[in-house]
Amino acid sequence: MAHATFDSESQLRDRGLRVTRAAQTVLELLEHTSQPLTHDEVAAAYTTATGEEPDRVTIYRVLDRLVEVGLCDRRVGADRVNRFARHVEAASGNTFECDQCHKVLALPSDPELPKVMGRLGRALRKQGIDTRRTALTLHGTCGDCEPAKPAAATPAARPAARPTRSRTGKGPAGSATTRRRSASLPR
Repeated sequence: MAHATFDSESQLRDRGLRVTRAAQTVLELLEHTSQPLTHDEVAAAYTTATGEEPDRVTIYRVLDRLVEVGLCDRRVGADRVNRFARHVEAASGNTFECDQCHKVLALPSDPELPKVMGRLGRALRKQGIDTRRTALTLHGTCGDCEPAKPAAATPAARPAARPTRSRTGKGPAGSATTRRRSASLPR
């Protein structure tokens, strides 16, 4: 699993962490995955890589230590689930996260962005807030998750469908609430 270009043992030692099989395996898993992983995904990948099921608490502790020393980042997704990824300095430091598949992509550098972030920082300092670092994360839907939209059908071109009542007085779903409401409507 370990590639010659990545030395997990040195990475851990350089950051003052104990070199354990669990720490090395988790760090290598994060190094060689293209997307952030949840705790459960790390545990499943660990089992696949080693053939042994890891202790879940050990995985939590390893991930927390890797975050503490800056070897990986914890991202809280739009679904409020923690995901972990190997810390890599991106040119812009800013990211996009897909709210459906949670793919994380680095945003391209923009020469105007540091100016905007500087203005925001100054405005916050006026309110007594001192920021240590700034990062921008945009949320939305990536091209892989965005459903294909028909070219001819646009929301403005189609009228909204209205629910109709049947002759029995029941609404479209036939629920008790719909029956009560429809009974009080004038015919």
